[in-house]
Amino acid sequence: MLLGLHVDKTQRGIIYLDEVDKIARKQQGGSLSRDVSGEGVQQALLKMLEGSIIQVKDKSVPKQNPGGRPEFIEIDTSNILFVCGGAFSGLQDIIAKRTINSSIGFEATLSTYKSDSKDSARKDSELFEAVEPGDVVKYGLIPEFVGRFPLVVSTHALDIEQLIQVMTEPENSIYRQYRQMFAMNGIELVFSEDAFETIAVLATSRNTGARGLKSIVEQALLDVMFEVPSTHDVHTVYVNAETIQGTKPALVVCGDDKLENYLDNEEVEEESGTEATG
Repeated sequence: MLLGLHVDKTQRGIIYLDEVDKIARKQQGGSLSRDVSGEGVQQALLKMLEGSIIQVKDKSVPKQNPGGRPEFIEIDTSNILFVCGGAFSGLQDIIAKRTINSSIGFEATLSTYKSDSKDSARKDSELFEAVEPGDVVKYGLIPEFVGRFPLVVSTHALDIEQLIQVMTEPENSIYRQYRQMFAMNGIELVFSEDAFETIAVLATSRNTGARGLKSIVEQALLDVMFEVPSTHDVHTVYVNAETIQGTKPALVVCGDDKLENYLDNEEVEEESGTEATG
């Protein structure tokens, strides 16, 4: 928390509290019960959030502390910007009940929204845009905690193009990690463009977002990762959309064979199939 023990910089910083939805009170028996582990943490954070002097333990002080250095440093949180975030799974159901008109009678228009439906990702984004502090309170955060934050906003779910960027562009991206793993055995791992798109589509359909990308890639490469190191003269592994979908194994290129020759033959077959269809 302390920027190299620079107290002044720390007191004018930004602190992001992730997974704050995990400290919400839990619903039991149709009513909100007093959840000590959740509400207790919220109560403990109130003093820090409202702007006060807090004591932070100085970890650089040795246990013996022969010089008598103070073990705690006073930090004024009045000018620190606190940002909280979380997935808030289930909050969309609360918003739906509030925003979608429902009535009782022969002409009732009850909401048919389901958070686990196939089109839930798009609907969830639309519902989260209408979030209000009262919805977060119903979710399980105490009013005193929610009141410390003047703005309650939502972020949009990542689209297909953004998920592909997550897979390929960062320095430690998923694609680069697996390429490095195969490179340790002298093998080049190659993904086609439609493979990346298929992975992103699957993650979107499962509503898992960027966190679900690695599990999809892992499942597609599981067999070949164990088979290739013991296979003689392998130099390239090629993965396309069919491999990701599980309908076709990854292409293993050995010896004098070249990946370019396979790709050229694949294009010819696709063109022939298109002409036959036409």
